[in-house]
Amino acid sequence: MIAFLLRNKWRSIFLAYTLYIIYGTTLPFRFTLSRSVILGQLEKLVSLQYYRSLPSSIIQIDGISNILFFIPFGLFLFSAVTQERSRLYSGRTFRNIIMSGALLSTSVELLQVFTVNRSPSVLDILTNTMGTYLGVILGYMMIQKGYRDKLNRIFDRISANPDLFLLSAYLLYLFLAALAPFNVNLSPFRIYGSLRSVTQFDFTLQSSPSKIFGILYVFAPAGYIVARTLRRYSGRAYFFQTIMTIFAGFFLCVLVEMLQLFVSNRYFSWSDIYSGWIGILYGLFTYQLLHRGLFGSHVREPWSRSHYSPGLYYFFISNYVVFLFYKFMYPFDLTSQQVTQKLGFFLLDLYSYIPSKNIFDLVVLLVKNVALFVPAGFIFFENQQRGKGVWFTASVTIIILAAKGMQLINSHQTPLLYDFFGMGSGVVLGYLFWGEFKHHLFQAETNRSGSHLDNQPEK
Repeated sequence: MIAFLLRNKWRSIFLAYTLYIIYGTTLPFRFTLSRSVILGQLEKLVSLQYYRSLPSSIIQIDGISNILFFIPFGLFLFSAVTQERSRLYSGRTFRNIIMSGALLSTSVELLQVFTVNRSPSVLDILTNTMGTYLGVILGYMMIQKGYRDKLNRIFDRISANPDLFLLSAYLLYLFLAALAPFNVNLSPFRIYGSLRSVTQFDFTLQSSPSKIFGILYVFAPAGYIVARTLRRYSGRAYFFQTIMTIFAGFFLCVLVEMLQLFVSNRYFSWSDIYSGWIGILYGLFTYQLLHRGLFGSHVREPWSRSHYSPGLYYFFISNYVVFLFYKFMYPFDLTSQQVTQKLGFFLLDLYSYIPSKNIFDLVVLLVKNVALFVPAGFIFFENQQRGKGVWFTASVTIIILAAKGMQLINSHQTPLLYDFFGMGSGVVLGYLFWGEFKHHLFQAETNRSGSHLDNQPEK
């Protein structure tokens, strides 16, 4: 699957961006089948009465934001469609791409009819379609000017280099996550007002442990990836590489927070920057702890299937297990009566199998469990490849199930048998994905190294 997607890199980017549009326009996933809410949302969709009560400046800024967000959709789809064709341009191609943008926008707006926090509108469909049209024009101009060939060469270099591929994918993830939930507000007055928070230095960390834990796990990979990339490609002294990683990580945290100045429901926070920087330092410390001696002499050698770090493998498992236990246990309540009630509900109540009559709630809960247990699939794949034995697989399985069982003493969560369907699906998905992903990385690195050797002059 990964090889098929990367065969046409514009197609991969287009599919990823389409999923991001659907994700960003349905946050925070509060769906309902309430008749009164649906009728109110339908009235917003088909009527302009709701927008007559809004200032014209807000409507204009919202329209500009919708246009800007659908320009990449049109650009990526046009590039994907014309990538492997000899006849690049035709009126039918232009028309079909624009209709695709209109269809996606209409589908998203209809989906928002069943949400509580979103506001569907025909105006959004029109502006999104306009953005798709401008994206097609931009794609056409890029071909005419030769820019797309240059971008293709850059994409080829990144996809053929595991380090650059991981770094680029992670930075793109941070950029898109910073702009969620897609409520972009480009009002100069709103941005100017938000800039006041930049001057309000707050030297306290996040008060909520869950927020600190979440931010740490989001930014920890940045410290690790940047440290490895600098170590592999920089000729500077090791101490200088460490200092560069610290400053680059801090700059990355500030950049992510600055992007949130353009999102209506989010704000710049120095507290988030400090928490993220702790994650950067944690990732940097992890790299120094696990790789300074192990990779010090041959860090510049290509990746290979025989290249294996037991310390990194077990470190990843321990961090994942800690995350699961924290996720399902905090905040905890050891009241014996509550534990007994939850255990009875888990084993005997029908709602433990189907916890809601709302199909949207079931889908959201399924997706969350799938995403949460995809890393478990990575662990099982690596365990099989390293031949650790059945006992290790059984031990990891017991630990994961024990972490799930911690919901019995969690004051805000309840264990459900329905969760195991998502958990199992996540493990299988992670197992299959990680196998194909590693095969692509190793194959790309082997091809790149072989090509490099072929170009060496004969002695």
